[in-house]
Amino acid sequence: MSQTNRAAGMQIRLALASWGACLFGAVITLVFCQGYRFHWDMPIPLVNVPFWLAAGLAALALLVGARIILGLRLRPLWTWARQAGSGSPAAAGMPRVRRDALNLPAYYAGYVWFLWLVIAFVFALLVEGSVRTFIEILAGVGILAGFSSAVLEYFLVEWAWRKEVPQFFGTDELAGVPAFRLRLRTRLLLLFILGIVPLILSVLLARSRTVEVLLGSGGVLLAFLLAQLSGAAVARPLEAIAPRLRAVQEGKLDERVEVTSNDEIGELAARFNGMVASVRQRNSEVETIYHISQEITDSLELAQTLQAILEEVRAIIPYDGAEICLYDKKDNLLHVRAWSSSARGVIMDTRGRTYKLGEGYTGWVGEQRRSLLIPDVDAHDGQKPTIRQIADGVFLNGYLGVPLVVKGNKMVGTLELVSTKKSVFDEHSRQILEIIAPQAAIAIDNAEQVLERERELKAQIERLKIEIDDAKRAKQVADITETAYFRNLKEQAKRLRKETQSDEDGAGG
Repeated sequence: MSQTNRAAGMQIRLALASWGACLFGAVITLVFCQGYRFHWDMPIPLVNVPFWLAAGLAALALLVGARIILGLRLRPLWTWARQAGSGSPAAAGMPRVRRDALNLPAYYAGYVWFLWLVIAFVFALLVEGSVRTFIEILAGVGILAGFSSAVLEYFLVEWAWRKEVPQFFGTDELAGVPAFRLRLRTRLLLLFILGIVPLILSVLLARSRTVEVLLGSGGVLLAFLLAQLSGAAVARPLEAIAPRLRAVQEGKLDERVEVTSNDEIGELAARFNGMVASVRQRNSEVETIYHISQEITDSLELAQTLQAILEEVRAIIPYDGAEICLYDKKDNLLHVRAWSSSARGVIMDTRGRTYKLGEGYTGWVGEQRRSLLIPDVDAHDGQKPTIRQIADGVFLNGYLGVPLVVKGNKMVGTLELVSTKKSVFDEHSRQILEIIAPQAAIAIDNAEQVLERERELKAQIERLKIEIDDAKRAKQVADITETAYFRNLKEQAKRLRKETQSDEDGAGG
């Protein structure tokens, strides 16, 4: 079925609901007038037509008038409903359209009751009589019949319209739209009042046996209709929630209840959807934290470990920039060793930067060894950032930092996230990062220990290499000096030194 046909069919169903409600009011009017003071064929003096004809013409005028007024008032709503499936909905009118979608039953009921009051006033003017007669017609036709017709109109239109409401909204956006809201207690009270209308008429019109029979039969039919309407408005949404609750208990976290109203039942459905979404998010976070634990402990390469931590954190806490600082105990500084950004080139790379303990946000985290959450930098009265401008024309507006500490209160470093928008980080973000921080600190500490052992091993290898080279040279020298050739050379050198010495002695003599 096309969207246009669907909208046309919906308008027809709403028109039938209006006819039914107005017919109910017309029956109350005729019964009231017939049993109380007037007769079916009694002529209306000023216009000289029978009462039944005047009542019929008034009811027709009521329906036509409501149709015209409502058609003009709800034109944007039906225009959007027809275009919604064509790919070009009237997006500019969405706020009004959404309000109209929620207010539609109230519009129908309000316009109908207003027209009933107008008709009652006209009847009271046309019928000759005293002021008491005027008031009786206003009360019987305008208030009793008009109010009953308007209440029934509301529930019938709501029953027919309820399934169409979700197409005007997203997931659970009904609660945030300013619109008429019929509370559950008020709904039940109106249903009760509507149910006792036949009883009220029976008390007022006890003189007529025929009227009593009609009212008794009508009361039974009305009670059945009201039971169906209350079941559609209250029982069915609750029945839809119950099996989905059981499914969630079984671990099926894709369940969702369609929100079709903005009353307590609709709020309950929206909260159920929010609860399931929250459970699904928490479940995803637990899985991600477990994945982070596996990811960062699988590698003993320090640089790879640091970068893995930042990338995995982004999966559950969106940020614009993030860095990991490692603590250098010798110079008492925090050195930025890893950096990540959601948009490369937008947030400046901070690798190589240093922070003094106690200075700025990161220095405070390192000195106090406590997490620091600042959703709005402008609203924070405590510590101030060392640098506010984190890129050209880009400023720091949100900060979340946690210390990286291992057992024995050993300071490893800090992990901090920044945002260019306010209110991005909250207490839940802090809790998640505080869960990740100890695992990250252990992984970093292990990687640093491995790196330190590698440095020591390299130094030992260098020292051993030098020793090996010295021993090798000594052996080579020994090998040379132990040869016969080398020994002959040494003997020859000795003889030459002796001969030279003897010549020098003879010359001196």
